[in-house]
Parts: sequence; structure tokens; C-alpha cells
Amino acid sequence: MWSPLAPAPSVVDVSGPAGHLGVIRVRSNEPAQAGVCPGVAVNNDIALGLVSDLLKLGLVLCAPLLAVILIIGLLISVLQVVTQVQDPSIAFVPKLVMFVVVLVLLAPWMLGKLTLYGTAMFARLAQ
Repeated sequence: MWSPLAPAPSVVDVSGPAGHLGVIRVRSNEPAQAGVCPGVAVNNDIALGLVSDLLKLGLVLCAPLLAVILIIGLLISVLQVVTQVQDPSIAFVPKLVMFVVVLVLLAPWMLGKLTLYGTAMFARLAQ
């Protein structure tokens, strides 16, 4: 358990071949618990792969919601131009309603993607 009075974890072995950053191994000063690895090795490739996968997942999860808002906004804009009614609330309310509907419909799929990413991330870190 972390405490502000406890000494900070120490970082060792931060230099790789030819002075480049290589494997970073973090060791905690606390005693090891059952099932917990006292040192986790993370190199640059693993860290960049995790960040890249995270950004791709964020894009995949946001794209359907943003597409629905874009299409509804374009349809309402065309309707406002044709009828010459320029009220901002006319565009806001349908976009909000459709966003909530699509979010409710896609929530299981989004949760499945996030769960799959989380388990894959922990599996990759355990290697």
C-alpha cells in the first residue's frame, strides 16, 4: 500500500546498448505480495505499442458517435437553410438525442472492445 511517507520506488537499469534508453525495471521498496511481480520490464517497443493501440481504440470507439452527430448536423443544417430558421437549439437537441440513442445501442460493443484491450494490455505486460 502506498504511503506519502514511504520511500519512492527505485528505478534501475535505464540504460540500454550504446547509452540509449532500453529496459526500464521498476522495483518497489515494499515486500512482494503473492502473485505480484516485484519488477516489471517495459521497453520502448512495448510502451509505444500500448500507446498506439490505445489511440487506435479511442478512434474506433469515437468514430460511430461522431459520424452520427456529423450526419444529423448536416441534415439539420440543410433543413435550416431551406426553411431559413437559424436557431441553434434546433440543431443541438436532435444531435443530443441521437448521441444518447447511439451510445445506448453501442455501449455493449464499446465495453467489449475496452475489456478486450485491457486484458490484452495486461497479458502483454506479463510477458
